[in-house]
Amino acid sequence: MFKRFMVFGSLTMLVLSGCDLLQNPDPVPLPPPGTTCEEISEDPNDPRLMDLRLAQRVPAYGGMFFDNNILYVYLTDLAQEEAVKQAIREIFGPRWLEFHTYPEEIRVLQGQYSYMQLKTWYECVRDQIPAIPGVIRTDLDERRNRIAIDIDIGLQAKRKRQVIEAVETILERLSIPREAVIIEFEQPSVFK
Repeated sequence: MFKRFMVFGSLTMLVLSGCDLLQNPDPVPLPPPGTTCEEISEDPNDPRLMDLRLAQRVPAYGGMFFDNNILYVYLTDLAQEEAVKQAIREIFGPRWLEFHTYPEEIRVLQGQYSYMQLKTWYECVRDQIPAIPGVIRTDLDERRNRIAIDIDIGLQAKRKRQVIEAVETILERLSIPREAVIIEFEQPSVFK
């Protein structure tokens, strides 16, 4: 059964102790300590959820990405290499033919986190982290087998530290390993 996750219970508005977050009069919504994620069913037949279908068939699956027409696949258990290759051919094969793309080779990489772990954590934080002023993007980054959080590179050093502290507080309260998250500084996108 495929799952989507969300923070359960109501979120309490809390101010970080000793920190006037980004000198913003509005406190950042933080989950109460001990908050966990609750599972919600997703339709495994939804074509947009092919990664979830793959994760159901091969629990060690940790995400995948193309590079120079080679498909790289993360596995937390390398013994599942043949199983993941077979599942990829069956699940994604027809879609690749639609787009006239098919990998020349499938290479397996050692992953630290399964796709379901990353998706669970990402679903828990995707609405909370961007609410922090200075955070410009969040992503389930399959290329690196992590969750990525981008912070505005133009912030002053003190504000950058405050944003990082706010992000890390949310991660800690949701019991998301800090090592599973990459925090980077980027330029905000400008759309004209």
